[in-house]
This record gives sequence, structure tokens and C-alpha cells, in this order.
Amino acid sequence: NDGHLVPDSEAENIFNPFYRLKETENQLGSGIGLSLAHSLTEFHRGKLFYRQTPDGLNQFVLMLPEQQEDSYRIAAGNEKEKAEMVTLAETGKPVVLIVEDQDDMRHFIARELAETYQVLEAENGKVALDLVRKNTVNLIISDVMMPIMDGFELCNEVKNDVNVSHIPFILLTAQHNLQSRLKGLNTGADAYMEKPFSIELLTAQVSNLLKSRELLNKTYLEKPLAPVASLAISPVDDIFLRKLNDYLEENLSNEALSVEMLADTMGMSTSSLYRKVKGLSGLSPNDFIRIARLKKAILLMQNGENRINEIAFQVGFSSPAYFSTCFQKQYGKTPSEYLRQAGTKN
Repeated sequence: NDGHLVPDSEAENIFNPFYRLKETENQLGSGIGLSLAHSLTEFHRGKLFYRQTPDGLNQFVLMLPEQQEDSYRIAAGNEKEKAEMVTLAETGKPVVLIVEDQDDMRHFIARELAETYQVLEAENGKVALDLVRKNTVNLIISDVMMPIMDGFELCNEVKNDVNVSHIPFILLTAQHNLQSRLKGLNTGADAYMEKPFSIELLTAQVSNLLKSRELLNKTYLEKPLAPVASLAISPVDDIFLRKLNDYLEENLSNEALSVEMLADTMGMSTSSLYRKVKGLSGLSPNDFIRIARLKKAILLMQNGENRINEIAFQVGFSSPAYFSTCFQKQYGKTPSEYLRQAGTKN
């Protein structure tokens, strides 16, 4: 028996997320503990249900199969490091970081998102900041009220750090007032949701923010004249991209232009540069350089001052043949075909 007796009329509701009995509305808790337990039980092919005992007490019954259908063995001893593991990069799924100090709430959100996304968890902003600076993270969901570092501080740190400022940020809060909402948006949050929230709405918000980023990337990649600045969604990103573009403009003719040279100019490690460029454009730094060469080539082709073979060398390709191959792979037509369709003579 744990807490108030559950009325017969409420027995079917107690496993619903955020449901609370009237007698417990003012008690500490989020109303998702039973829902989470029920979901985990079903995940393990078990059953969790409520019933009243003959003497009028609450009783929760948990039933689990002795053998799971899908089980695995963890390698022990020296073999542990050799155990097959799936890394974040190998899953192919976007990585979502959930920051929440209430374990049951954090696990509940993670459980709901785990089928579609790779999920990382942190119990406060400080832990989250360390994770986001060391891992590829595509989106952050953070509570506001947390110890050590709250959601507002975390959002401000992320949005002002050039290494991670591109990451979409969703703030969750139980503070239902305009001042709190404005504070969240002023720190750079991309979305702001009030508790209790619908998990379906949160999932849709995550999906929409990630799709918006994908659309920006697709537009930049597929439209030859789309400028690099179109990838920026924050002032910090805009400054970063302009500096990156200026350096590329000056050095595209250098066939030996490398990721290391780019990272040194931007004051970043190669791994940090990779995460930043990948997060902003969906491209590796090498692919980003190649696309920059092609876009510059199109501008030169349209000016009509040089022949295509000359332009290939001007933008850093090792040969006109390789330039033509890259161009056709990217835009579905040869440079000459592109010019003819654009109505430009060369």
C-alpha cells in the first residue's frame, strides 16, 4: 500500500503520463513514475497492473517473463573492450540530448524518443555542457529549474559558444508566465514549452526543428547560387560562416587547401571543426570545401571571362576532367550543359 487508496473510477488512468490523484496534486512528483514503469514493463514483455486487495489496500502487480526474447551477454574481463558496440555516429540517427534533474521525467522523455533518435542524458547543465562539447549533438531539450547550472544558463552558454551554437535548443519549464518565456527566448532558445506538456507535441517540435535544419542544408547544397550565410541561424553562426567563407574565397585556388589549414584559421581542432561544419551544413569539411569550389566556379562561368578548363584550375581542382566529374555528380549536368541551360555563352 503506497499512498491514498485509488478509487475504482480512476484505476484506468493512473498509468497515463502526468496523471495525478486530486489528493496528491500538491505533493512532490511529476506524475510519470507509473507511466514510465508501465512502459518499461511492456518493453520487457511483462505486465504491470493495479488492483485493490480484499481488505481495501492498493496493490501493484509486476509480472516479467523469466527469459527475454531478445537478450544479450556483456563480455567480461579483457574481452569487455572488444564487445561489439554501436556508436552514436554509426546509428545514423540524429542525437538528442535531454537535460533534466528529475530522473523519472528524464527517463520518460528518453524512452519516448529512443525509437527515432539516439539519446544522451544529463542531470544538470554542467554535465550537459561537457557532453555537448565532446559529442555530436543535433538537438538539446532542457528543463529550466536545475541545480548547479539551470536551463537558462545552459542555453546561454551553448548559444554563445561557436563550437556548438548551431544546435537547436528546446526549453521546458513549469513557470507559466510571460517573463520566463521572454527570458528563455532571449537566451537564444529555439522553442519554449510549458509543463505539463504533451509528449506528442514535444516529439513534433523536435522533428520540426531538425527538418528545418535539413531544409537549410538541402537548399545550400542543391542551389548553386545559395550563399553560405543562408546556413546561419544565430549571430554567432553568421560570424563563423562569414570568416570561414572569406578564408575559402582567398584560398580556393590552392589545390593543397586542407581541413587542417581551415581548422587552424578558425582556431579550432579538426574534430571540433568537423562537428561544427557537419552540424551547420550536413557536410564534412572536405565536402564543404568541394561545394565552395563548385559554387565559385559557377560564378566565374557566368561572368564568361574564362574558359571552363581555366576555371577548373582557378578554383583548385587538379584537372578539368575531375572538375567536370564533381560538377555533374553535384548538379546532375556537366559544366557546359549548365551554361547552355542558364543561357550563358562560354
